[in-house]
Amino acid sequence: MIRADPSRGYPLWHPEPDSNLPKACLTNGLRIGDVGIVTADGSFDLLFNICSPRDHPLHQLCGVPETFRQVHLPIHEFRDFPFTDNPGRAISTQSVNQRNITAEVSGGNSTVAQGSAGLNLEFSSSSAEGAILVLPEGAGKRDFAHLSILRAEAQKNGESWHRFAHINCGRTAGDDLYLITGHHKASSWSVAAFSEAGGSTGLSATFSAGQVVRGNVAMAYSWQVTNPVHWRVGPEQGHSTHKRNQAVFLRGFRIALKQRPFAFFSKRVDVSVQHTDTKSSGPGVSLSPTSLSGSGSQGSWGSRHRSSHGALDRGRMKMLSFPNETAPHQPPSKPCHAFLAERYVDEPDCRRQRRR
Repeated sequence: MIRADPSRGYPLWHPEPDSNLPKACLTNGLRIGDVGIVTADGSFDLLFNICSPRDHPLHQLCGVPETFRQVHLPIHEFRDFPFTDNPGRAISTQSVNQRNITAEVSGGNSTVAQGSAGLNLEFSSSSAEGAILVLPEGAGKRDFAHLSILRAEAQKNGESWHRFAHINCGRTAGDDLYLITGHHKASSWSVAAFSEAGGSTGLSATFSAGQVVRGNVAMAYSWQVTNPVHWRVGPEQGHSTHKRNQAVFLRGFRIALKQRPFAFFSKRVDVSVQHTDTKSSGPGVSLSPTSLSGSGSQGSWGSRHRSSHGALDRGRMKMLSFPNETAPHQPPSKPCHAFLAERYVDEPDCRRQRRR
């Protein structure tokens, strides 16, 4: 499938910060420089941040990798677009048709539509599976433009990061690590996924957003569905509903082991800086520039040493131009949130319809 905006990245089923993290992490949510794991339930398991000092509250939980050093990113290389998505934006997989029925529900009288949001969206699909993200209050995006700084850091320390995740933090050996280089954040959201809506009826669902009172988003946002649909709204009551700290999309580098994890962790690995061919089976990690889902440019790092599959080996670090059109990235697991990782169709005008 082709989506209208491949730059959005990987969508999370749980955009909210982990409530067990230090307060300093809860206030802003996920940040550029965060390193962690995209879990099976669609959340981001944050381990450390390469741009924060060793004594940051986050690093008091498990410590930092052996090779850790704080990376100072130049401010002028950040790109901020606080109004990327207007309030009421709905984003969905390609098979989902959307219609803004706010005016119809209110009968032309704006006082009938509840609350300041006053949003009513109708969704339908004849497909058996799909996903929807609604941003009642819009969203903004932030990216770090000088990716070579972050890429070099991941290439140099990727093996150490994997050892730290497995040995110090007790994470499963071989889980891919992600270094965040950009994100979309919202102050509130609702996400839905369906996988058994086929047949003669298909999907029929309506999302409504009223005024948020005392931070209770669950009472203000609701779904009416005629088919099995998994949905969530956030943030939960008690969390700030005014600050954009909910990471609905992530972009960054995927760092994967090149060999079986048990062999990798059984001995110390020395990193060679010599160039090898793309079939090298030596220890190391696969470093992929990625939006974590969707299509991206295959030529952003130049063509030297590149194979027909967009692979680039530097020493024992295999770097892939990823994702690409021929081998799209697969989500880490296949629960209901995995449908969110399909390529999205961005639909600013809910009256337009798209079908497979």
